[in-house]
Amino acid sequence: MDIKKKLREALLKEEKKAQQEYGCTMLFFKINKEKWEEIQGIIKEEDLYVEENDSSFGRAKLSDVHCTVLFGTHLDVPNEDVYKIIEKFEEPDIKFKGISSFSSDKKSFGVIKFDIESEKLTEYNKELKKLPYTSDFPKYHAHCTICYCKKDKVDEYVKKLKDFKITDKDFTIDKWVYSKQGDKKSFKI
Repeated sequence: MDIKKKLREALLKEEKKAQQEYGCTMLFFKINKEKWEEIQGIIKEEDLYVEENDSSFGRAKLSDVHCTVLFGTHLDVPNEDVYKIIEKFEEPDIKFKGISSFSSDKKSFGVIKFDIESEKLTEYNKELKKLPYTSDFPKYHAHCTICYCKKDKVDEYVKKLKDFKITDKDFTIDKWVYSKQGDKKSFKI
């Protein structure tokens, strides 16, 4: 029996369980397919960080391009309380800014992302934080994940992608989504 493999599986199971203990509010985009494929085509498959039986890592799929407004809403918060807040949200002004990254201290990956500039998203994050929530991030930083990459390859790809742009013509805002324990509710804008 491979004890390291068993331990890793148990830790992954616990981490996945912890992720399901919170609700998440997101803003989804429709991105120009050719643009998204162009940026994803620059990143080599062997440089992606993936985990067996967990599709949340690797490349961000075209159908799942989003910006998290708040992750960490407590499960005991009634969905209706969150829905009331989201239903007041207007379409925010969004600017895709430069490409940057952040790394996980717990795992050997980094996240390559577009930084997003939006005063409204910051305001909406504050509104959602009026409900009980837990977060390890004291300051909200709006971003759109491009991929999860092996830690030693992150800087290389940030440099390669530094001139890549998503303009106002390359995307539309699609919908708000609140997800909690696998249940998702969409809100049209």
